[in-house]
Amino acid sequence: LTRKDAHHILEKHISSQTKKLVQDKLGRTIWLDLHEQGQIQKLTDNQIKELSGIIQRLERFFGYAVDVEWALHQGAFCILQSRPITTTLK
Repeated sequence: LTRKDAHHILEKHISSQTKKLVQDKLGRTIWLDLHEQGQIQKLTDNQIKELSGIIQRLERFFGYAVDVEWALHQGAFCILQSRPITTTLK
């Protein structure tokens, strides 16, 4: 969670992950066990701030808050889908 105006990280919740999907050398999708690697933070603080900036730019472009699906490929963020946020937090 970041503050949009200054890109400050307010909170981080690191979830435990036991497996991940990857492509093997033949292009098949397989599950890999992560062991202790599944307990670490997946994005660096700088990457979190970079992603926050990308989302801010999308919101300025569209003129509304967005829910974004993204991927990180070879160190670069790829935006897969962006749509308006239609739910409110209570």
